[in-house]
Order: sequence, then structure tokens, then C-alpha cells
Amino acid sequence: MLSKEEVKHILALSSLEADDEEFEVLQRRLSQMEEFVSQIKNADVDEDVSVEDAVDMNTLREDEPKESYPVEKILANAPKQKYGAFAVPLMMEDD
Repeated sequence: MLSKEEVKHILALSSLEADDEEFEVLQRRLSQMEEFVSQIKNADVDEDVSVEDAVDMNTLREDEPKESYPVEKILANAPKQKYGAFAVPLMMEDD
């Protein structure tokens, strides 16, 4: 399990803060992630698989043009619309 100091360091690097309850959850989840990454690092990847084998496993259908749904039907459930498209909140502003 990651130590409290390691988790505090990660929080500082991320410019984040956590109360005691959040800290414990974060410590547990980060430790789980660390364990998962460790498992990936130790995975046996010595098996020789060629690129051709991988391509053969992913046979895709032919790309065929089809009729699209009407814009009105797609936008019918949109909370907000603008200029015939979904309207979403501004996430970043120009400086």
C-alpha cells in the first residue's frame, strides 16, 4: 500500500487537497492502481505474435454509406440546441 507521504506527494503534484475521508479512499485506490500496474509490468509478453496475426483477428465489415438519422430526431432529446447542433456549456475561455 502507498504510504501517506507518497499520497501527500501525489496530491501536491496534482495541486489537489483531500480531507481525511477522501485521503483514505484515495490512498486505497492509488494503491490498487499501483498493484495493477505492477501486474502489467510482470505480465509475460514474450509470446511471438506477428502484426499479420493481429490484423487477421480484427476483421471488420466493409464501410458502406447509409442514411443518417434526421437531425430533428437526434436533437429532440437535447437539453439545449443552437444552430442545428447540441449546445454545450463553455469549458474554457480565451485569455
